[in-house]
Amino acid sequence: MSIDIIKNIRSGVKDSFKAGKATLTNFLGVSDQSSGGGGNASIVFPPYIRSQSDHLPLIEFTAYERNPSPGNLDGKKKPGTGFHQIYLPVQSGLSIGDAAVYNTINVNGAGAVVQKLLEGEGTVKEKLSSNAAGVMDAIDTVAAKYIPGSSGDYVGLRSGKIFNPNTNTTFEGNGIRNFDFTFKLIAKSQPEALMIQQIHETFRYFSYADLNTENSNLFLSYPCPWTIRFVDMSSGEENPYIPGIWSSYLTAVNSNFNSSANMYFSDNAPLEVDISLTFQETRVLNRNDMLTLKDDPLRGIINGRPSTINPAAAAAENIENVGGD
Repeated sequence: MSIDIIKNIRSGVKDSFKAGKATLTNFLGVSDQSSGGGGNASIVFPPYIRSQSDHLPLIEFTAYERNPSPGNLDGKKKPGTGFHQIYLPVQSGLSIGDAAVYNTINVNGAGAVVQKLLEGEGTVKEKLSSNAAGVMDAIDTVAAKYIPGSSGDYVGLRSGKIFNPNTNTTFEGNGIRNFDFTFKLIAKSQPEALMIQQIHETFRYFSYADLNTENSNLFLSYPCPWTIRFVDMSSGEENPYIPGIWSSYLTAVNSNFNSSANMYFSDNAPLEVDISLTFQETRVLNRNDMLTLKDDPLRGIINGRPSTINPAAAAAENIENVGGD
C-alpha cells in the first residue's frame, strides 16, 4: 500500500469521526434513538450526568452499521453511514487483559548433537575429532531412544543415561483479546425505564447478523463492528490512563431483569436491568498497535467494516521516514 493511500485512509477516517461527533455536542444532543433505524442514534444513561460539569469518566460504545436500514435516509441504504452510540459510567473493577501464546518444542538428542557441532570455533570436522567421545555418546543415546519396544529402554538402562528432550519455549503469536462489561441500570422514572429498554435492545439488535439482501435469505452480513472508548464527559477526550481497545464484535449480550426486587412501573417496565456484554477484537494486535491505537478514533473501521490488516495511525510517517521517496 503506498504512502498516499495510507494518508488518504487516515484523513478520511478522522474526517468521518469529526463529522459524526459534530452531532454529539455535549454528548448526544437530539438524535434518532431507535434501535436499528439507520440514523445516528445516541443514548446516555443515567441522563442526569449530562448536566454535570466535572470530568466524569464514561464508556462510549459505538456500533457501525454496514448497511443501515432506510430509516431517515430517504429510503436508501448508505453503507457505513449509520452509527449508534451509548454512553455509560465506567464500571468498578474494570479489567483489561493482554495475552501471548507460547508452546514448547523438544529439540531432542539429534538437535543436541547438531548444536554441539555448530557452537564454538573451528570446522565441523575439527569438532568431530576433538569431541568424538561426546558426539558418539549423544548418538548412542539418540539411537537407544528410537530402538522400538523394550530394547531401547534396556539400552538406556545399560548405558545409565536418559534421553534429554532439550525442551525449549516457542512463541506462536498474541491472542485475540476479549472484554467483559457489566452494568446495573436502575430507572428512577418511566422515561428512564424506556431509555434502559433502548440500551439493552440496541446491544441485542446489533449483536445479530443482517440479511445480505432484502429479497434473499441465502446470505448473511456480518454483525456491526463496535468501538469502545473510555472518555472524559467534559472534553470528550480519551482517558490516557486506561488502555485502548481495537474495533470489536459484540459476541454475547445477557439481560437480567429485576435481580434485586421484583418491581415494575405502571406500564410493566422493570425497575432495573443488569446487562452483561462480551466483546472480541476484530484482529490480533502487535506492539506498534499498542503504541498508536488511540490515534485512530474509528479503530480501523472504514465504511462500517473493520480492516483486516490496518496500518497503525503512525505507520504512514514510519514508512515515509524509512523508505525515503
